[in-house]
Amino acid sequence: MLILGCCQVIQFKNILKNTFINLGLYSLSSILGITFICSAFLKFLSIDLFELNLVESGFIEWALARWIALLIIGFELFLGILIILNLKLHGFTLWLSMGLLAFFTVYLFIILLTKGNRENCHCFGSFFILSPFQSLLKNSLLMILNLILIRYHKDVQWKYPKLIVIGTIIIAFLIPFTVDSLNSSVNKQIIRDPGTNKINLDLLYGESAFIKPSMELRKGKQIVAFLSMTCPYCLITAYKFYLIKKENSAIPIFFILSGKKSDIPQFLAETRSYNIPHLRILKQDFVKLVGTELPVILYLNDGIIVKKINFLQINQKDIENWIFSGMSISQVKRLNSRSLLTI
Repeated sequence: MLILGCCQVIQFKNILKNTFINLGLYSLSSILGITFICSAFLKFLSIDLFELNLVESGFIEWALARWIALLIIGFELFLGILIILNLKLHGFTLWLSMGLLAFFTVYLFIILLTKGNRENCHCFGSFFILSPFQSLLKNSLLMILNLILIRYHKDVQWKYPKLIVIGTIIIAFLIPFTVDSLNSSVNKQIIRDPGTNKINLDLLYGESAFIKPSMELRKGKQIVAFLSMTCPYCLITAYKFYLIKKENSAIPIFFILSGKKSDIPQFLAETRSYNIPHLRILKQDFVKLVGTELPVILYLNDGIIVKKINFLQINQKDIENWIFSGMSISQVKRLNSRSLLTI
């Protein structure tokens, strides 16, 4: 009886030990899965900045950046759901997770070497600020977590696993693409093509203007953006134009800003738009020109509003085609030299 009792105690201890180990492994897989889902969700909430970050890296063109950003978000969401479900962990899920983390790690290492340890790598969007070095440490920890799960964790045996995987793929990729498409449709509805409307820019050159624009905005083709220095979408707009100006300095871009003078240094630092001339005007003058709906981006030709777009529709190719249409090479060069003088 004593031996039987001892065996039962040992057996109970082993069951208890295995239970704690399994609970620990399920907790680790949940942490890994939730990390991927949070990363996808937070990237999507600031997808415009994530898209711009991809463009600025120099590896991705404007035309593909949005699609690649959405594909990354969908892939992270897909992996996160499968890891939480503990489905096909050893079949492919954990190996895909390891491959994605390795890809991100190589990407971050290249960014660290070429661009330096900048403020935010956008691994968690703009809500948790991580530098490339901090994100490398985070990826290392997640990769170690992956290896532990590959070595010790077991799959949950689901009924119809292939069906669940296919359904998860559809849901994970459909959600970001559909929501982004709906957001774009809503924003496109407010776009207006004013045609021959003229904006009264004389207000910027009158006697009441304490500083006049460094460019003559009433003549020739110009891209003029009216921005508030505290508006999140205005910051995204300015950052987009910084990248465009960086790629093609000949494009005449001008910012008209609303806000306090003390806001200017932070605005320029956050958007890196030191390469674009700007003018801060009084709030009442700003409202007289464009109202209160921001940001306002205008294609101007001799002060005539040819086109009005929102920040989602900023397209470098479209801007270049419009600005340089009908120009000779010598005219483009003169425009480029004039642009450099105004920065």
